[in-house]
Amino acid sequence: MKKLKPLIVTFAVLTLLFIWTNSFLSAGMSSRASGYFTRIMTPLLELVFGRGNVTEHLVRKLAHFTEYAFFGLWLALWMKADDRKALYALLAGFVTAFIDETIQMFTGRGPSIKDVWIDLFGVTAGIGFIHIVIAIVRCCGKNIKNKKEAVCK
Repeated sequence: MKKLKPLIVTFAVLTLLFIWTNSFLSAGMSSRASGYFTRIMTPLLELVFGRGNVTEHLVRKLAHFTEYAFFGLWLALWMKADDRKALYALLAGFVTAFIDETIQMFTGRGPSIKDVWIDLFGVTAGIGFIHIVIAIVRCCGKNIKNKKEAVCK
């Protein structure tokens, strides 16, 4: 994991730049981007949410969750590479979400505590996903090792 740390940090920083770049968009530009993605994603999202239930608002909230889930994933891997607790990744996710909404105050868009919670939930999902994958890999690794030892006896 430590060998991959520079790559993990790079992806974390790129994700952060993506998040904050979107926050610097004006209200009009943000709305146009959301409208574009809403048109693209509607057929897929209607499979989950039902025909006629996909709105630009829903797509915006899902985008918040998704970009922060990826950020949480990279943060969790970064913390794992540094032998740190997931709590640090969660704290970094919260600070990032808080700054994200603060940036929007200066672009003519309103900050939203609801978005901070959605972002934090996304970070938590990304961290949780990484911890589940690591647990599965460890478990499978132990099972393979135990089977090899049993065969060798």
